[in-house]
Amino acid sequence: MNNMKYIFVLILGLFLLPAIDSPAKTKIVKAEISNRRLSETPVSKHIFGNFVEAGFGRQVSGMWSEMIYNRSFMLPGSYPKFGDSQTTTQWWMFPVSMYNSNAPFWHSGYEEMDWETTDPALIKMSRTLGTESFKGISSLQLTKSNNKWAGISQKGIYIQAGREYTFYLLGGTQTVFPKNENLTTSFEIILREEANPANILFRKQFVLKGYQEYHTCDIPDLNYTGRVILEMGYEQYGNVVLSCCSMMPKDNVHGWRKDVVELLKAVNVPVIRYPGGCYASFYNWRNYVGQRDTRETSTSYYWGGLDDNDASIDEFLQLCDEVGCEPQICINMMTGTPFKAAELVEYLNGGENTAMGRFRRENGVTRNRKVRLFEMDNEAGRKWTALQYAEQVVDYAQAMRAIDPDIQIMMMTYSFNEEKDYFEQMLQIAGKHIDFVIHRDYSPRFVNQTLTTLRKYNEANGTNIKLTNTEWLADSQSPAPFTDKEIPQQFWWDAQMQDSYKKVLSFRQIHWFYALNGAANLLDYLSYGGEFFLANFNNCVNTWGQNIIEASKEVAWLSPMGEVFRFFAKRDDLYPLQSLLPDKQSETTQDKNNAKVFNDTNVEFPLMVNRQSQTAFFKITACETNEGINIYFVNKSTDPVRLQPVLPKGYHPVKIEELYAPNRLSRTYYDHSDVKTEARTLKNQKIVEIRPLSISRIKCIGNNK
Repeated sequence: MNNMKYIFVLILGLFLLPAIDSPAKTKIVKAEISNRRLSETPVSKHIFGNFVEAGFGRQVSGMWSEMIYNRSFMLPGSYPKFGDSQTTTQWWMFPVSMYNSNAPFWHSGYEEMDWETTDPALIKMSRTLGTESFKGISSLQLTKSNNKWAGISQKGIYIQAGREYTFYLLGGTQTVFPKNENLTTSFEIILREEANPANILFRKQFVLKGYQEYHTCDIPDLNYTGRVILEMGYEQYGNVVLSCCSMMPKDNVHGWRKDVVELLKAVNVPVIRYPGGCYASFYNWRNYVGQRDTRETSTSYYWGGLDDNDASIDEFLQLCDEVGCEPQICINMMTGTPFKAAELVEYLNGGENTAMGRFRRENGVTRNRKVRLFEMDNEAGRKWTALQYAEQVVDYAQAMRAIDPDIQIMMMTYSFNEEKDYFEQMLQIAGKHIDFVIHRDYSPRFVNQTLTTLRKYNEANGTNIKLTNTEWLADSQSPAPFTDKEIPQQFWWDAQMQDSYKKVLSFRQIHWFYALNGAANLLDYLSYGGEFFLANFNNCVNTWGQNIIEASKEVAWLSPMGEVFRFFAKRDDLYPLQSLLPDKQSETTQDKNNAKVFNDTNVEFPLMVNRQSQTAFFKITACETNEGINIYFVNKSTDPVRLQPVLPKGYHPVKIEELYAPNRLSRTYYDHSDVKTEARTLKNQKIVEIRPLSISRIKCIGNNK
């Protein structure tokens, strides 16, 4: 009977929701802001961090400026593509047949336009067997037994008027016929307009010799914008061997795309996690350093797909230097060893005369910084129990700190069976060896309980362990049903395949309502203070719409979630303040000294009794600043709100900054955006008008300011 009552109440609550979010007169919402700090530790800038996973969702390739796919000439069909991995299709929740240009997240950044022969009857492709190799252990061999021009081609390369490019090819000829005394081959590269292949935009001829060598050329501004075909071919009969090629715009930033770098600076990203994620658990760092053209091409073991390994640990640190953010390195424990991890620390931080420092110098790398943050693998519950993993962390931490005692170690406390029951035991095992614990449950109730446990441990052991979330996603629930009934209001990730884009995660994360949910999460992170040290949003670029930056071949732009991060980029918050919406009974947690109070300030649906189903129309957080108080307010309702802030004596609102969109399904696009910003001055206003579907920052000052 109780179950039937619960089902009735839940259905009734869902039935009433459309009426709540339908057009109505403007609500007045009273917010009580106290000058009581929720934490005496200042808010950490690292809660606005991000996450890049190699081999996953066209992230690194979307950030890297290489324009040629499969530049090491691996034979098409000899390696898995994205979607060939069951892990990836389970993440998508739709079959690989639906991974195409019809997908709502799709743009040219997801294309994999591989090499083709210009005429299969004239030329054949194969791989050498351990000879004539440079990038890896084999090279592409082109075989031709005629004197007709033929070669290989790749479509979908995008060039722009006003830009210049650099091209190079590493290759040589291979004489196979005894009567052929010509040890050189005239080899040509051609750029053709894709829509009109007869229109040749650029051509360059190289002379290949009987051994492989580099051939380079500059491609000038061709005064053309659009897709082109790159062709490479020759007339003479005989074999040609090619190891790799490259085409990059000259304005790249240490190999990274200039537009992506500019957007990372615009969102002021404070920390980036790398190289995973699940990818990190198979990451043998020695395979990813050194001259790029000697790094063997590999596939992503976990996700599938081809990885040329061009942009890796050294390039990533260059990106961090350029953007001005802190690197966070995820250590491979599950297929690594403490010795390999210690070697990596020395390669990153060791002196020039250490063994790994000399190796680094031989690779032509100059370090401008030391890496401080090291995360001890990802989702280790796939291999160990909680206590086994904690013991492994001790072994790794001791080996790594023997190289650099100043590094900081992050231990996960998630992904294990009954993980909450083992948290204190994990601290007893590894607490003296770590600086941070990681958990992916970021709900206020859980975070407050975890911080209470950490305080007790820190006080008893003289440590200062803080809480982090190194990989978080925003809530995918909607505060009210959509007009389109095929779009589910309540969503949970499930490995079950779906038959509609509208039912799956990739459809939801590119829209404004998801960004509003993400903004509400960030307000929670602000409210925890600096004891909650770091949070990395998942992900940085592409990843099928789950990102802050969309990076197509043509251009990069901020997603709705990216616009949220840009909104917070210039914040000046210091300490979180107690803030309450009296329309809801707040959930509070106090420490034993009554020194800190944390409160969950959601206004939840009436009659929604399942905690996992609860969503909020409003979220509020206030922070002390040097100039006064910032009030952050997220309005997920399609109705405007009249906010009545009750402030400490002497304070009054002076300015409001808003980020908003007209619809919950609003998006950003490469050439325009539905998401807008506006700033207004407030004068002697006791009521602040809040737009529908908006994120607001209300700046308040005291009378003495």
